[in-house]
Amino acid sequence: MLRLSRTLTDKLLIAGCLLVIFVIFPLAMHFWSSNPKVTAAVGHAERTAAALPDPNADSNDNSFPALPFNAGPPPLPAGTKATDFASTTVDGKSYIFDSRAPHIKLVDFWATWCGPCRMSIPTLEHLSKSLKGSGVEVVGVSVDSSTADRVPQFAKAMGMNYTVLVDPKKNALAAATYNASGLPSLYIIDGKGIIRWSFSGYWQDEEPYLRRVIADIQTGKSVD
Repeated sequence: MLRLSRTLTDKLLIAGCLLVIFVIFPLAMHFWSSNPKVTAAVGHAERTAAALPDPNADSNDNSFPALPFNAGPPPLPAGTKATDFASTTVDGKSYIFDSRAPHIKLVDFWATWCGPCRMSIPTLEHLSKSLKGSGVEVVGVSVDSSTADRVPQFAKAMGMNYTVLVDPKKNALAAATYNASGLPSLYIIDGKGIIRWSFSGYWQDEEPYLRRVIADIQTGKSVD
């Protein structure tokens, strides 16, 4: 009787294993792969893993951050001599942009009504604050015309603590000189008055790119 019970138990265990292997497990896999919430969770996990740094990657990788795939030609070619111009700050003071001042200038042509400009401004403010004292000046040149009276309040609301210029006529002339037909248009000018880099538009990862250009100029490297 004891032997019979053990044989029956063994058969039940075998049947249970077969049930799990051939029925329950396939059903579970089907549910896992077809459930939208599970699929979304897996996708999120895969994207998160892909974003993590590769532990086997070379820590001395000097590759340049990438520009957006749809980036157009620069407003002005690298190597172009920058042009001086006069304007007025948002607090009413006269201002002369001296392109040959012995420091790096990051110049941004923008407008209050420009959506991409609004997205770029926090990056410029962060750069201005974090690079303070390192020989980098950020200058925002408003090209507002009929909305020029809004610029001072807009600059205050956006926390634009760097130099902001507002003068409809003079700034329009400067924008034409710099070929700033698209907004925002950014220019990085070295201490000798040479435009080393320019770009029209905004992209989400522009800050590391701008930092790299500035760092390369500061260390005497060529800007790719």
